[in-house]
Amino acid sequence: MGGQGLDKGYPRDNIIFQAPERAILYQGGARILDENISSPESLAQIVNQFFDYKAPHIQEWEQAVRYFSERIPGLAAPSASRLRRMNTGSAIGLL
Repeated sequence: MGGQGLDKGYPRDNIIFQAPERAILYQGGARILDENISSPESLAQIVNQFFDYKAPHIQEWEQAVRYFSERIPGLAAPSASRLRRMNTGSAIGLL
């Protein structure tokens, strides 16, 4: 199980191969779990890990979004202030 799918070119970044009572989880190209899933707890564990996975490029994107979300208000404040002054007519000579 799993090997046949990988031989057919299935992606290895986040995939589950399943037989009636067994599941194999690949993430990031590596085999992460190979579990008997006959119990609800084991099945829930592998399914939750599958859905919680974030590829490295997604993690990097989310980190960049957090970083710029924190920085942009401070970087934009001087420009926003200048635009407000321009709209009120008090920016004469500032350009």
